[in-house]
Parts: sequence; structure tokens; C-alpha cells
Amino acid sequence: MKIVVLALPLLLTGCVINLDGQSKQEPTGEYQWVNDKAFASHNNGELSFEEVDHLFVVAKSECTIESNKIPIPPPSCTQPPQQDCSKMSGAALGFCQSGAMSSRQNCNYSSVNAAYRAQDEVFKSCMTLKGWKEKWFPFEQTAED
Repeated sequence: MKIVVLALPLLLTGCVINLDGQSKQEPTGEYQWVNDKAFASHNNGELSFEEVDHLFVVAKSECTIESNKIPIPPPSCTQPPQQDCSKMSGAALGFCQSGAMSSRQNCNYSSVNAAYRAQDEVFKSCMTLKGWKEKWFPFEQTAED
């Protein structure tokens, strides 16, 4: 048993080490919306940063309104049949009649998830049509990295 306990950390760390002995780290950063035309106008002195920010807020608000036009349906839930309590007595009967022994509702969230994905797609398409695109910006590395 001690061998298994000692081998488990080795297996887990072995998956994190690259062949060159370096720890494998996922890239860190975030996507941000950028508009090349608006930023170029800012760099030329035609628009202030506040005006570029205002253009973004307006586009984001309009696209959010468009995406929210897709309704989110409730999940499809079914209630399992009630358990037959007629042959029980005592505490078992009390549990059975209270519903404590019956299982919870079974819910299917596939239509809910599909609607959220559709909203996200409409939002991103709308932003793209308004001249905005998502761009990956890595977080800055520290000197220790």
C-alpha cells in the first residue's frame, strides 16, 4: 500500500513535466475586444480614449440587447414516480410519506445550454459587424518566470 501512496505523487507530477524537464504551464491572459479603426483614430488624435471607450460601451450594449432577444427556456424536468408506501410502517413509512426517500427531479439542460450558446454567438457576430474583434492579450510574466 505504501508503494501505491508514494507512486501516486510521482505519476501526477510526471504528467506536468515536459520532456525538457520544465514545468508545463498553460498560457495566461485574457481576450479583449479591440477595434483597429477606432484605435487608429485615437492614435491619430481624432478620438480621445473616452470616446473610444464610449463606442465600445454603445456597441456592447446594442449587441447585448440583440443577444437577449433569444429566450432562455426552462429546463425539461421530469418527476420520478412516487414510491409505494403501503407496505411500510414506523420510521420507514414516515420517510416514505415525507418524500425523503424519493429521488429528485431529473432535468435536461440541453435546450438551456443551446440557448446560451446561441446568445453568445449572436453577441460575438454583432460585435464583429460593428468593427470589434476579440484579441488575446497574455498577462505579463514576472522576472522570476
